[in-house]
Amino acid sequence: MRTILYILEIIIFVYITIDVWRSPASVAKKVIWTVVAFLFSIITLIVWLVWGRKNAYQGSTV
Repeated sequence: MRTILYILEIIIFVYITIDVWRSPASVAKKVIWTVVAFLFSIITLIVWLVWGRKNAYQGSTV
């Protein structure tokens, strides 16, 4: 069971990292989100999807 949770955490971390680095946010914000994602993968995923992603893409012309 623990192995499945570790694999899930790695998958979540990779997803967050890719999504964050594709966003138009500043490099400093990307680094902070990546470090936080590494420390708190599941919680960070929820926060990024609800709050961070909206703020990163707000005002973007993409």
